[in-house]
Amino acid sequence: MKLQTYMRENEIDAAAMAEKIGNCSAKAVENWMYGDRFPRPNHLRAIAEATGGQVTASDFLEQEEAAQ
Repeated sequence: MKLQTYMRENEIDAAAMAEKIGNCSAKAVENWMYGDRFPRPNHLRAIAEATGGQVTASDFLEQEEAAQ
């Protein structure tokens, strides 16, 4: 599941998601949501944990491949 989809379905904004992930900003979350940047490994693990495994590194890889 894409991060943006997870956030929309759970009614979480970028600031709240950043707080759940920890050690990142709302702007970073927005960059990840829209595919402008790719999360670092520590953030990928934190995103998976914060979303209960609903958003994984594979979801970001698929998003990256689709953009190319």
